[in-house]
Amino acid sequence: MGLLEYMHHSNQQWTMLGQGNDPSSFGLDLKSSTDLHTTFMSPWYDADHATLHNIPVTFKQKTEYCIPSVRPIQQVTEKMSLDSLFVMFYANPRDALQELAARELYKRQWRFHKNLQLWLCKESGTDLVGQSATCERGSYHFFDPTTWNSFQKEYTVMYDALEIRDNEWYQQ
Repeated sequence: MGLLEYMHHSNQQWTMLGQGNDPSSFGLDLKSSTDLHTTFMSPWYDADHATLHNIPVTFKQKTEYCIPSVRPIQQVTEKMSLDSLFVMFYANPRDALQELAARELYKRQWRFHKNLQLWLCKESGTDLVGQSATCERGSYHFFDPTTWNSFQKEYTVMYDALEIRDNEWYQQ
């Protein structure tokens, strides 16, 4: 009902809001092969008065917004802290960034436990308490994303519960 009120209003500007206009009536050439943003500022732009209002005809990006030498994130992950890698992993589900974070965590000897849905890593400088063909027991660091803390715990790791890359538990 509100749209009909605009379409049948006595004020032509209000009527224009309800019915719409042909873009070519604003001077917009839809068949042009050039970028439209360089030739069309707005429907209310008046080329005759542009110099009076100091309206720039073309857009130029300010140099302070240009960042000339940003390295690709693939080259930066190796220098990221563990917290940054975990943020990258958990904040980007099913994304290439999540995969990059996972690869770097694997390089740092972290493994993802599929059942617990937690990352874990062997405690450095400690020996395994026990080991078999299917599991090992030892001291591990776990990262819990719900509390955003890591904790140490003696745990028996079943190899088939881990998401393993290259069919190895650790490459040492």
